[in-house]
Amino acid sequence: MSNTTDKTQNYRLDLKLPSENGTYDEFTILLNDKDLIKQLEIQYGIHSSFMLMPGEKATLAVKYKTRGIEKWNYNPCNETGKARNVDVTVNTNFQEVDFPAGCLSPTQRDKSESGYELHWKAANLLSSASIGVSFPEKINPGPLVMRITFFAPVCLIFFFILIASITILHKINIHPMHYLFVASGFFAFHLLFAYLVDVIDVHIAFVLSSITTMLLVNLYMRAALGKTFPVLYSCGGQLFYLVLFSYSFFLNGITGLTIAIGSIMTLAVFMALTAKIDWDALFTKSESAELTENGAKV
Repeated sequence: MSNTTDKTQNYRLDLKLPSENGTYDEFTILLNDKDLIKQLEIQYGIHSSFMLMPGEKATLAVKYKTRGIEKWNYNPCNETGKARNVDVTVNTNFQEVDFPAGCLSPTQRDKSESGYELHWKAANLLSSASIGVSFPEKINPGPLVMRITFFAPVCLIFFFILIASITILHKINIHPMHYLFVASGFFAFHLLFAYLVDVIDVHIAFVLSSITTMLLVNLYMRAALGKTFPVLYSCGGQLFYLVLFSYSFFLNGITGLTIAIGSIMTLAVFMALTAKIDWDALFTKSESAELTENGAKV
């Protein structure tokens, strides 16, 4: 800033802090390297006053350390809606950079050793939007387990459809009790995962739970249905419908897309595999076999 008049002018500084309840450490405010901290009025923000001689220029620097969660915001325009010579640089120490809704995108983004160096520059800015950066959030195991468990029946239905298709195509007799034990082994993943996340890392808990359920289900099906049952198909189905589907909850925003893609792929595969099946002959044969078992004459 500069005093372009021929008289000494009195200027007032009003700096609105991001939050009235925030904590600001090592707060420093410098006017041409002169500390104004003793002159500050702290009430609903930072206020100070200073004088400039005719033609005198001044450089104002404000520094402080603070902490927060979720996001960082800065509005250079405040209530006026306009700002001149905007030049903001933000250095991050995380690799995945996202921006809060309604914020201005950076005019330049450079990769740095620890993360990114983001730049916002404008000569004469007219905007009500602020500048901001979203912080990467650590996974909260509790809500994650709840969401995965809530959608567990969807995974199981897809897996049962796969098992039923395999039994039809390979002409393998499977009893409802087999489905019961398969479902129990399937849900062993969710039971074990829910308790492991409290004692070990969430990713390690996920891997151990996945291995456990895969072994339970597929070793049981090999033992119960014999070597004629294609265990590799069931392994692939469980890996896709349970493990990969559940892992999609680790990635925010793509769970619904995963369900849609999985449903379409499942439909396409089953339609291709069962397209040439004579369903009338299949169900007629099943009814005949049931009558025979009941002692009826066929």
